[in-house]
Amino acid sequence: MRISARNLFLIDGIGASCSALFLGVIFTQFNELVGIPISSLYLLAGIPCFFILLDVYFYKNIQIKTTKALKTIAFLNFLYCLISLIIVFTHRDRLTCLGWAYILLEILVISVLTFIELRTAKHLNKQ
Repeated sequence: MRISARNLFLIDGIGASCSALFLGVIFTQFNELVGIPISSLYLLAGIPCFFILLDVYFYKNIQIKTTKALKTIAFLNFLYCLISLIIVFTHRDRLTCLGWAYILLEILVISVLTFIELRTAKHLNKQ
């Protein structure tokens, strides 16, 4: 079963919304549960906010180069994972088990989505 490119943009946008909500709202209110400084949480939440805008743009303008758009989103997701890891390792002495669990789970989910986006882009290239 293949997921359409349009649905991938929707899924990516929903995921980015969840990330922004957790990092920018929930974890900033309960900072002691995750151990990531609030300024770093806002930085990590800001990136998915940009992704939401990009995903909405790609979703609404499906006539654009879909393969290139999927590769762009996949690459940005990969960069976000790297930035997340850098921030987490910078604050590793303060991070709680919940903080580690959230970041690692988020990276796992994003990695799977990135793989699917790249596979879909490759499949579209062959058509």
